[in-house]
Amino acid sequence: MQRSLRDIAALYNCEASLEKVEEFRRAEGLSSISSKCFKAANLSAILIDDGIDFDKMLELEAHKAFAPTVGRILRIEKLAETIINDRIKLDT
Repeated sequence: MQRSLRDIAALYNCEASLEKVEEFRRAEGLSSISSKCFKAANLSAILIDDGIDFDKMLELEAHKAFAPTVGRILRIEKLAETIINDRIKLDT
């Protein structure tokens, strides 16, 4: 854990302590730290599994701020559920 803490503190340009890293994250916010981490990782694409809904989940488009290419992972179960539910609504 100490090595990871040093690495993230170096990325954030803050003191290598859990308190300072947490303080930086709170001060900078999700968008800023996400952008910083994705840029440091040199990612060219992000694949999003959005098959489970979360109340604070970002839309697919929002992730384009972090990488040039953003794609959706197809969850066949979720697609089948949507198709079946749509068909049931049509039949009633």
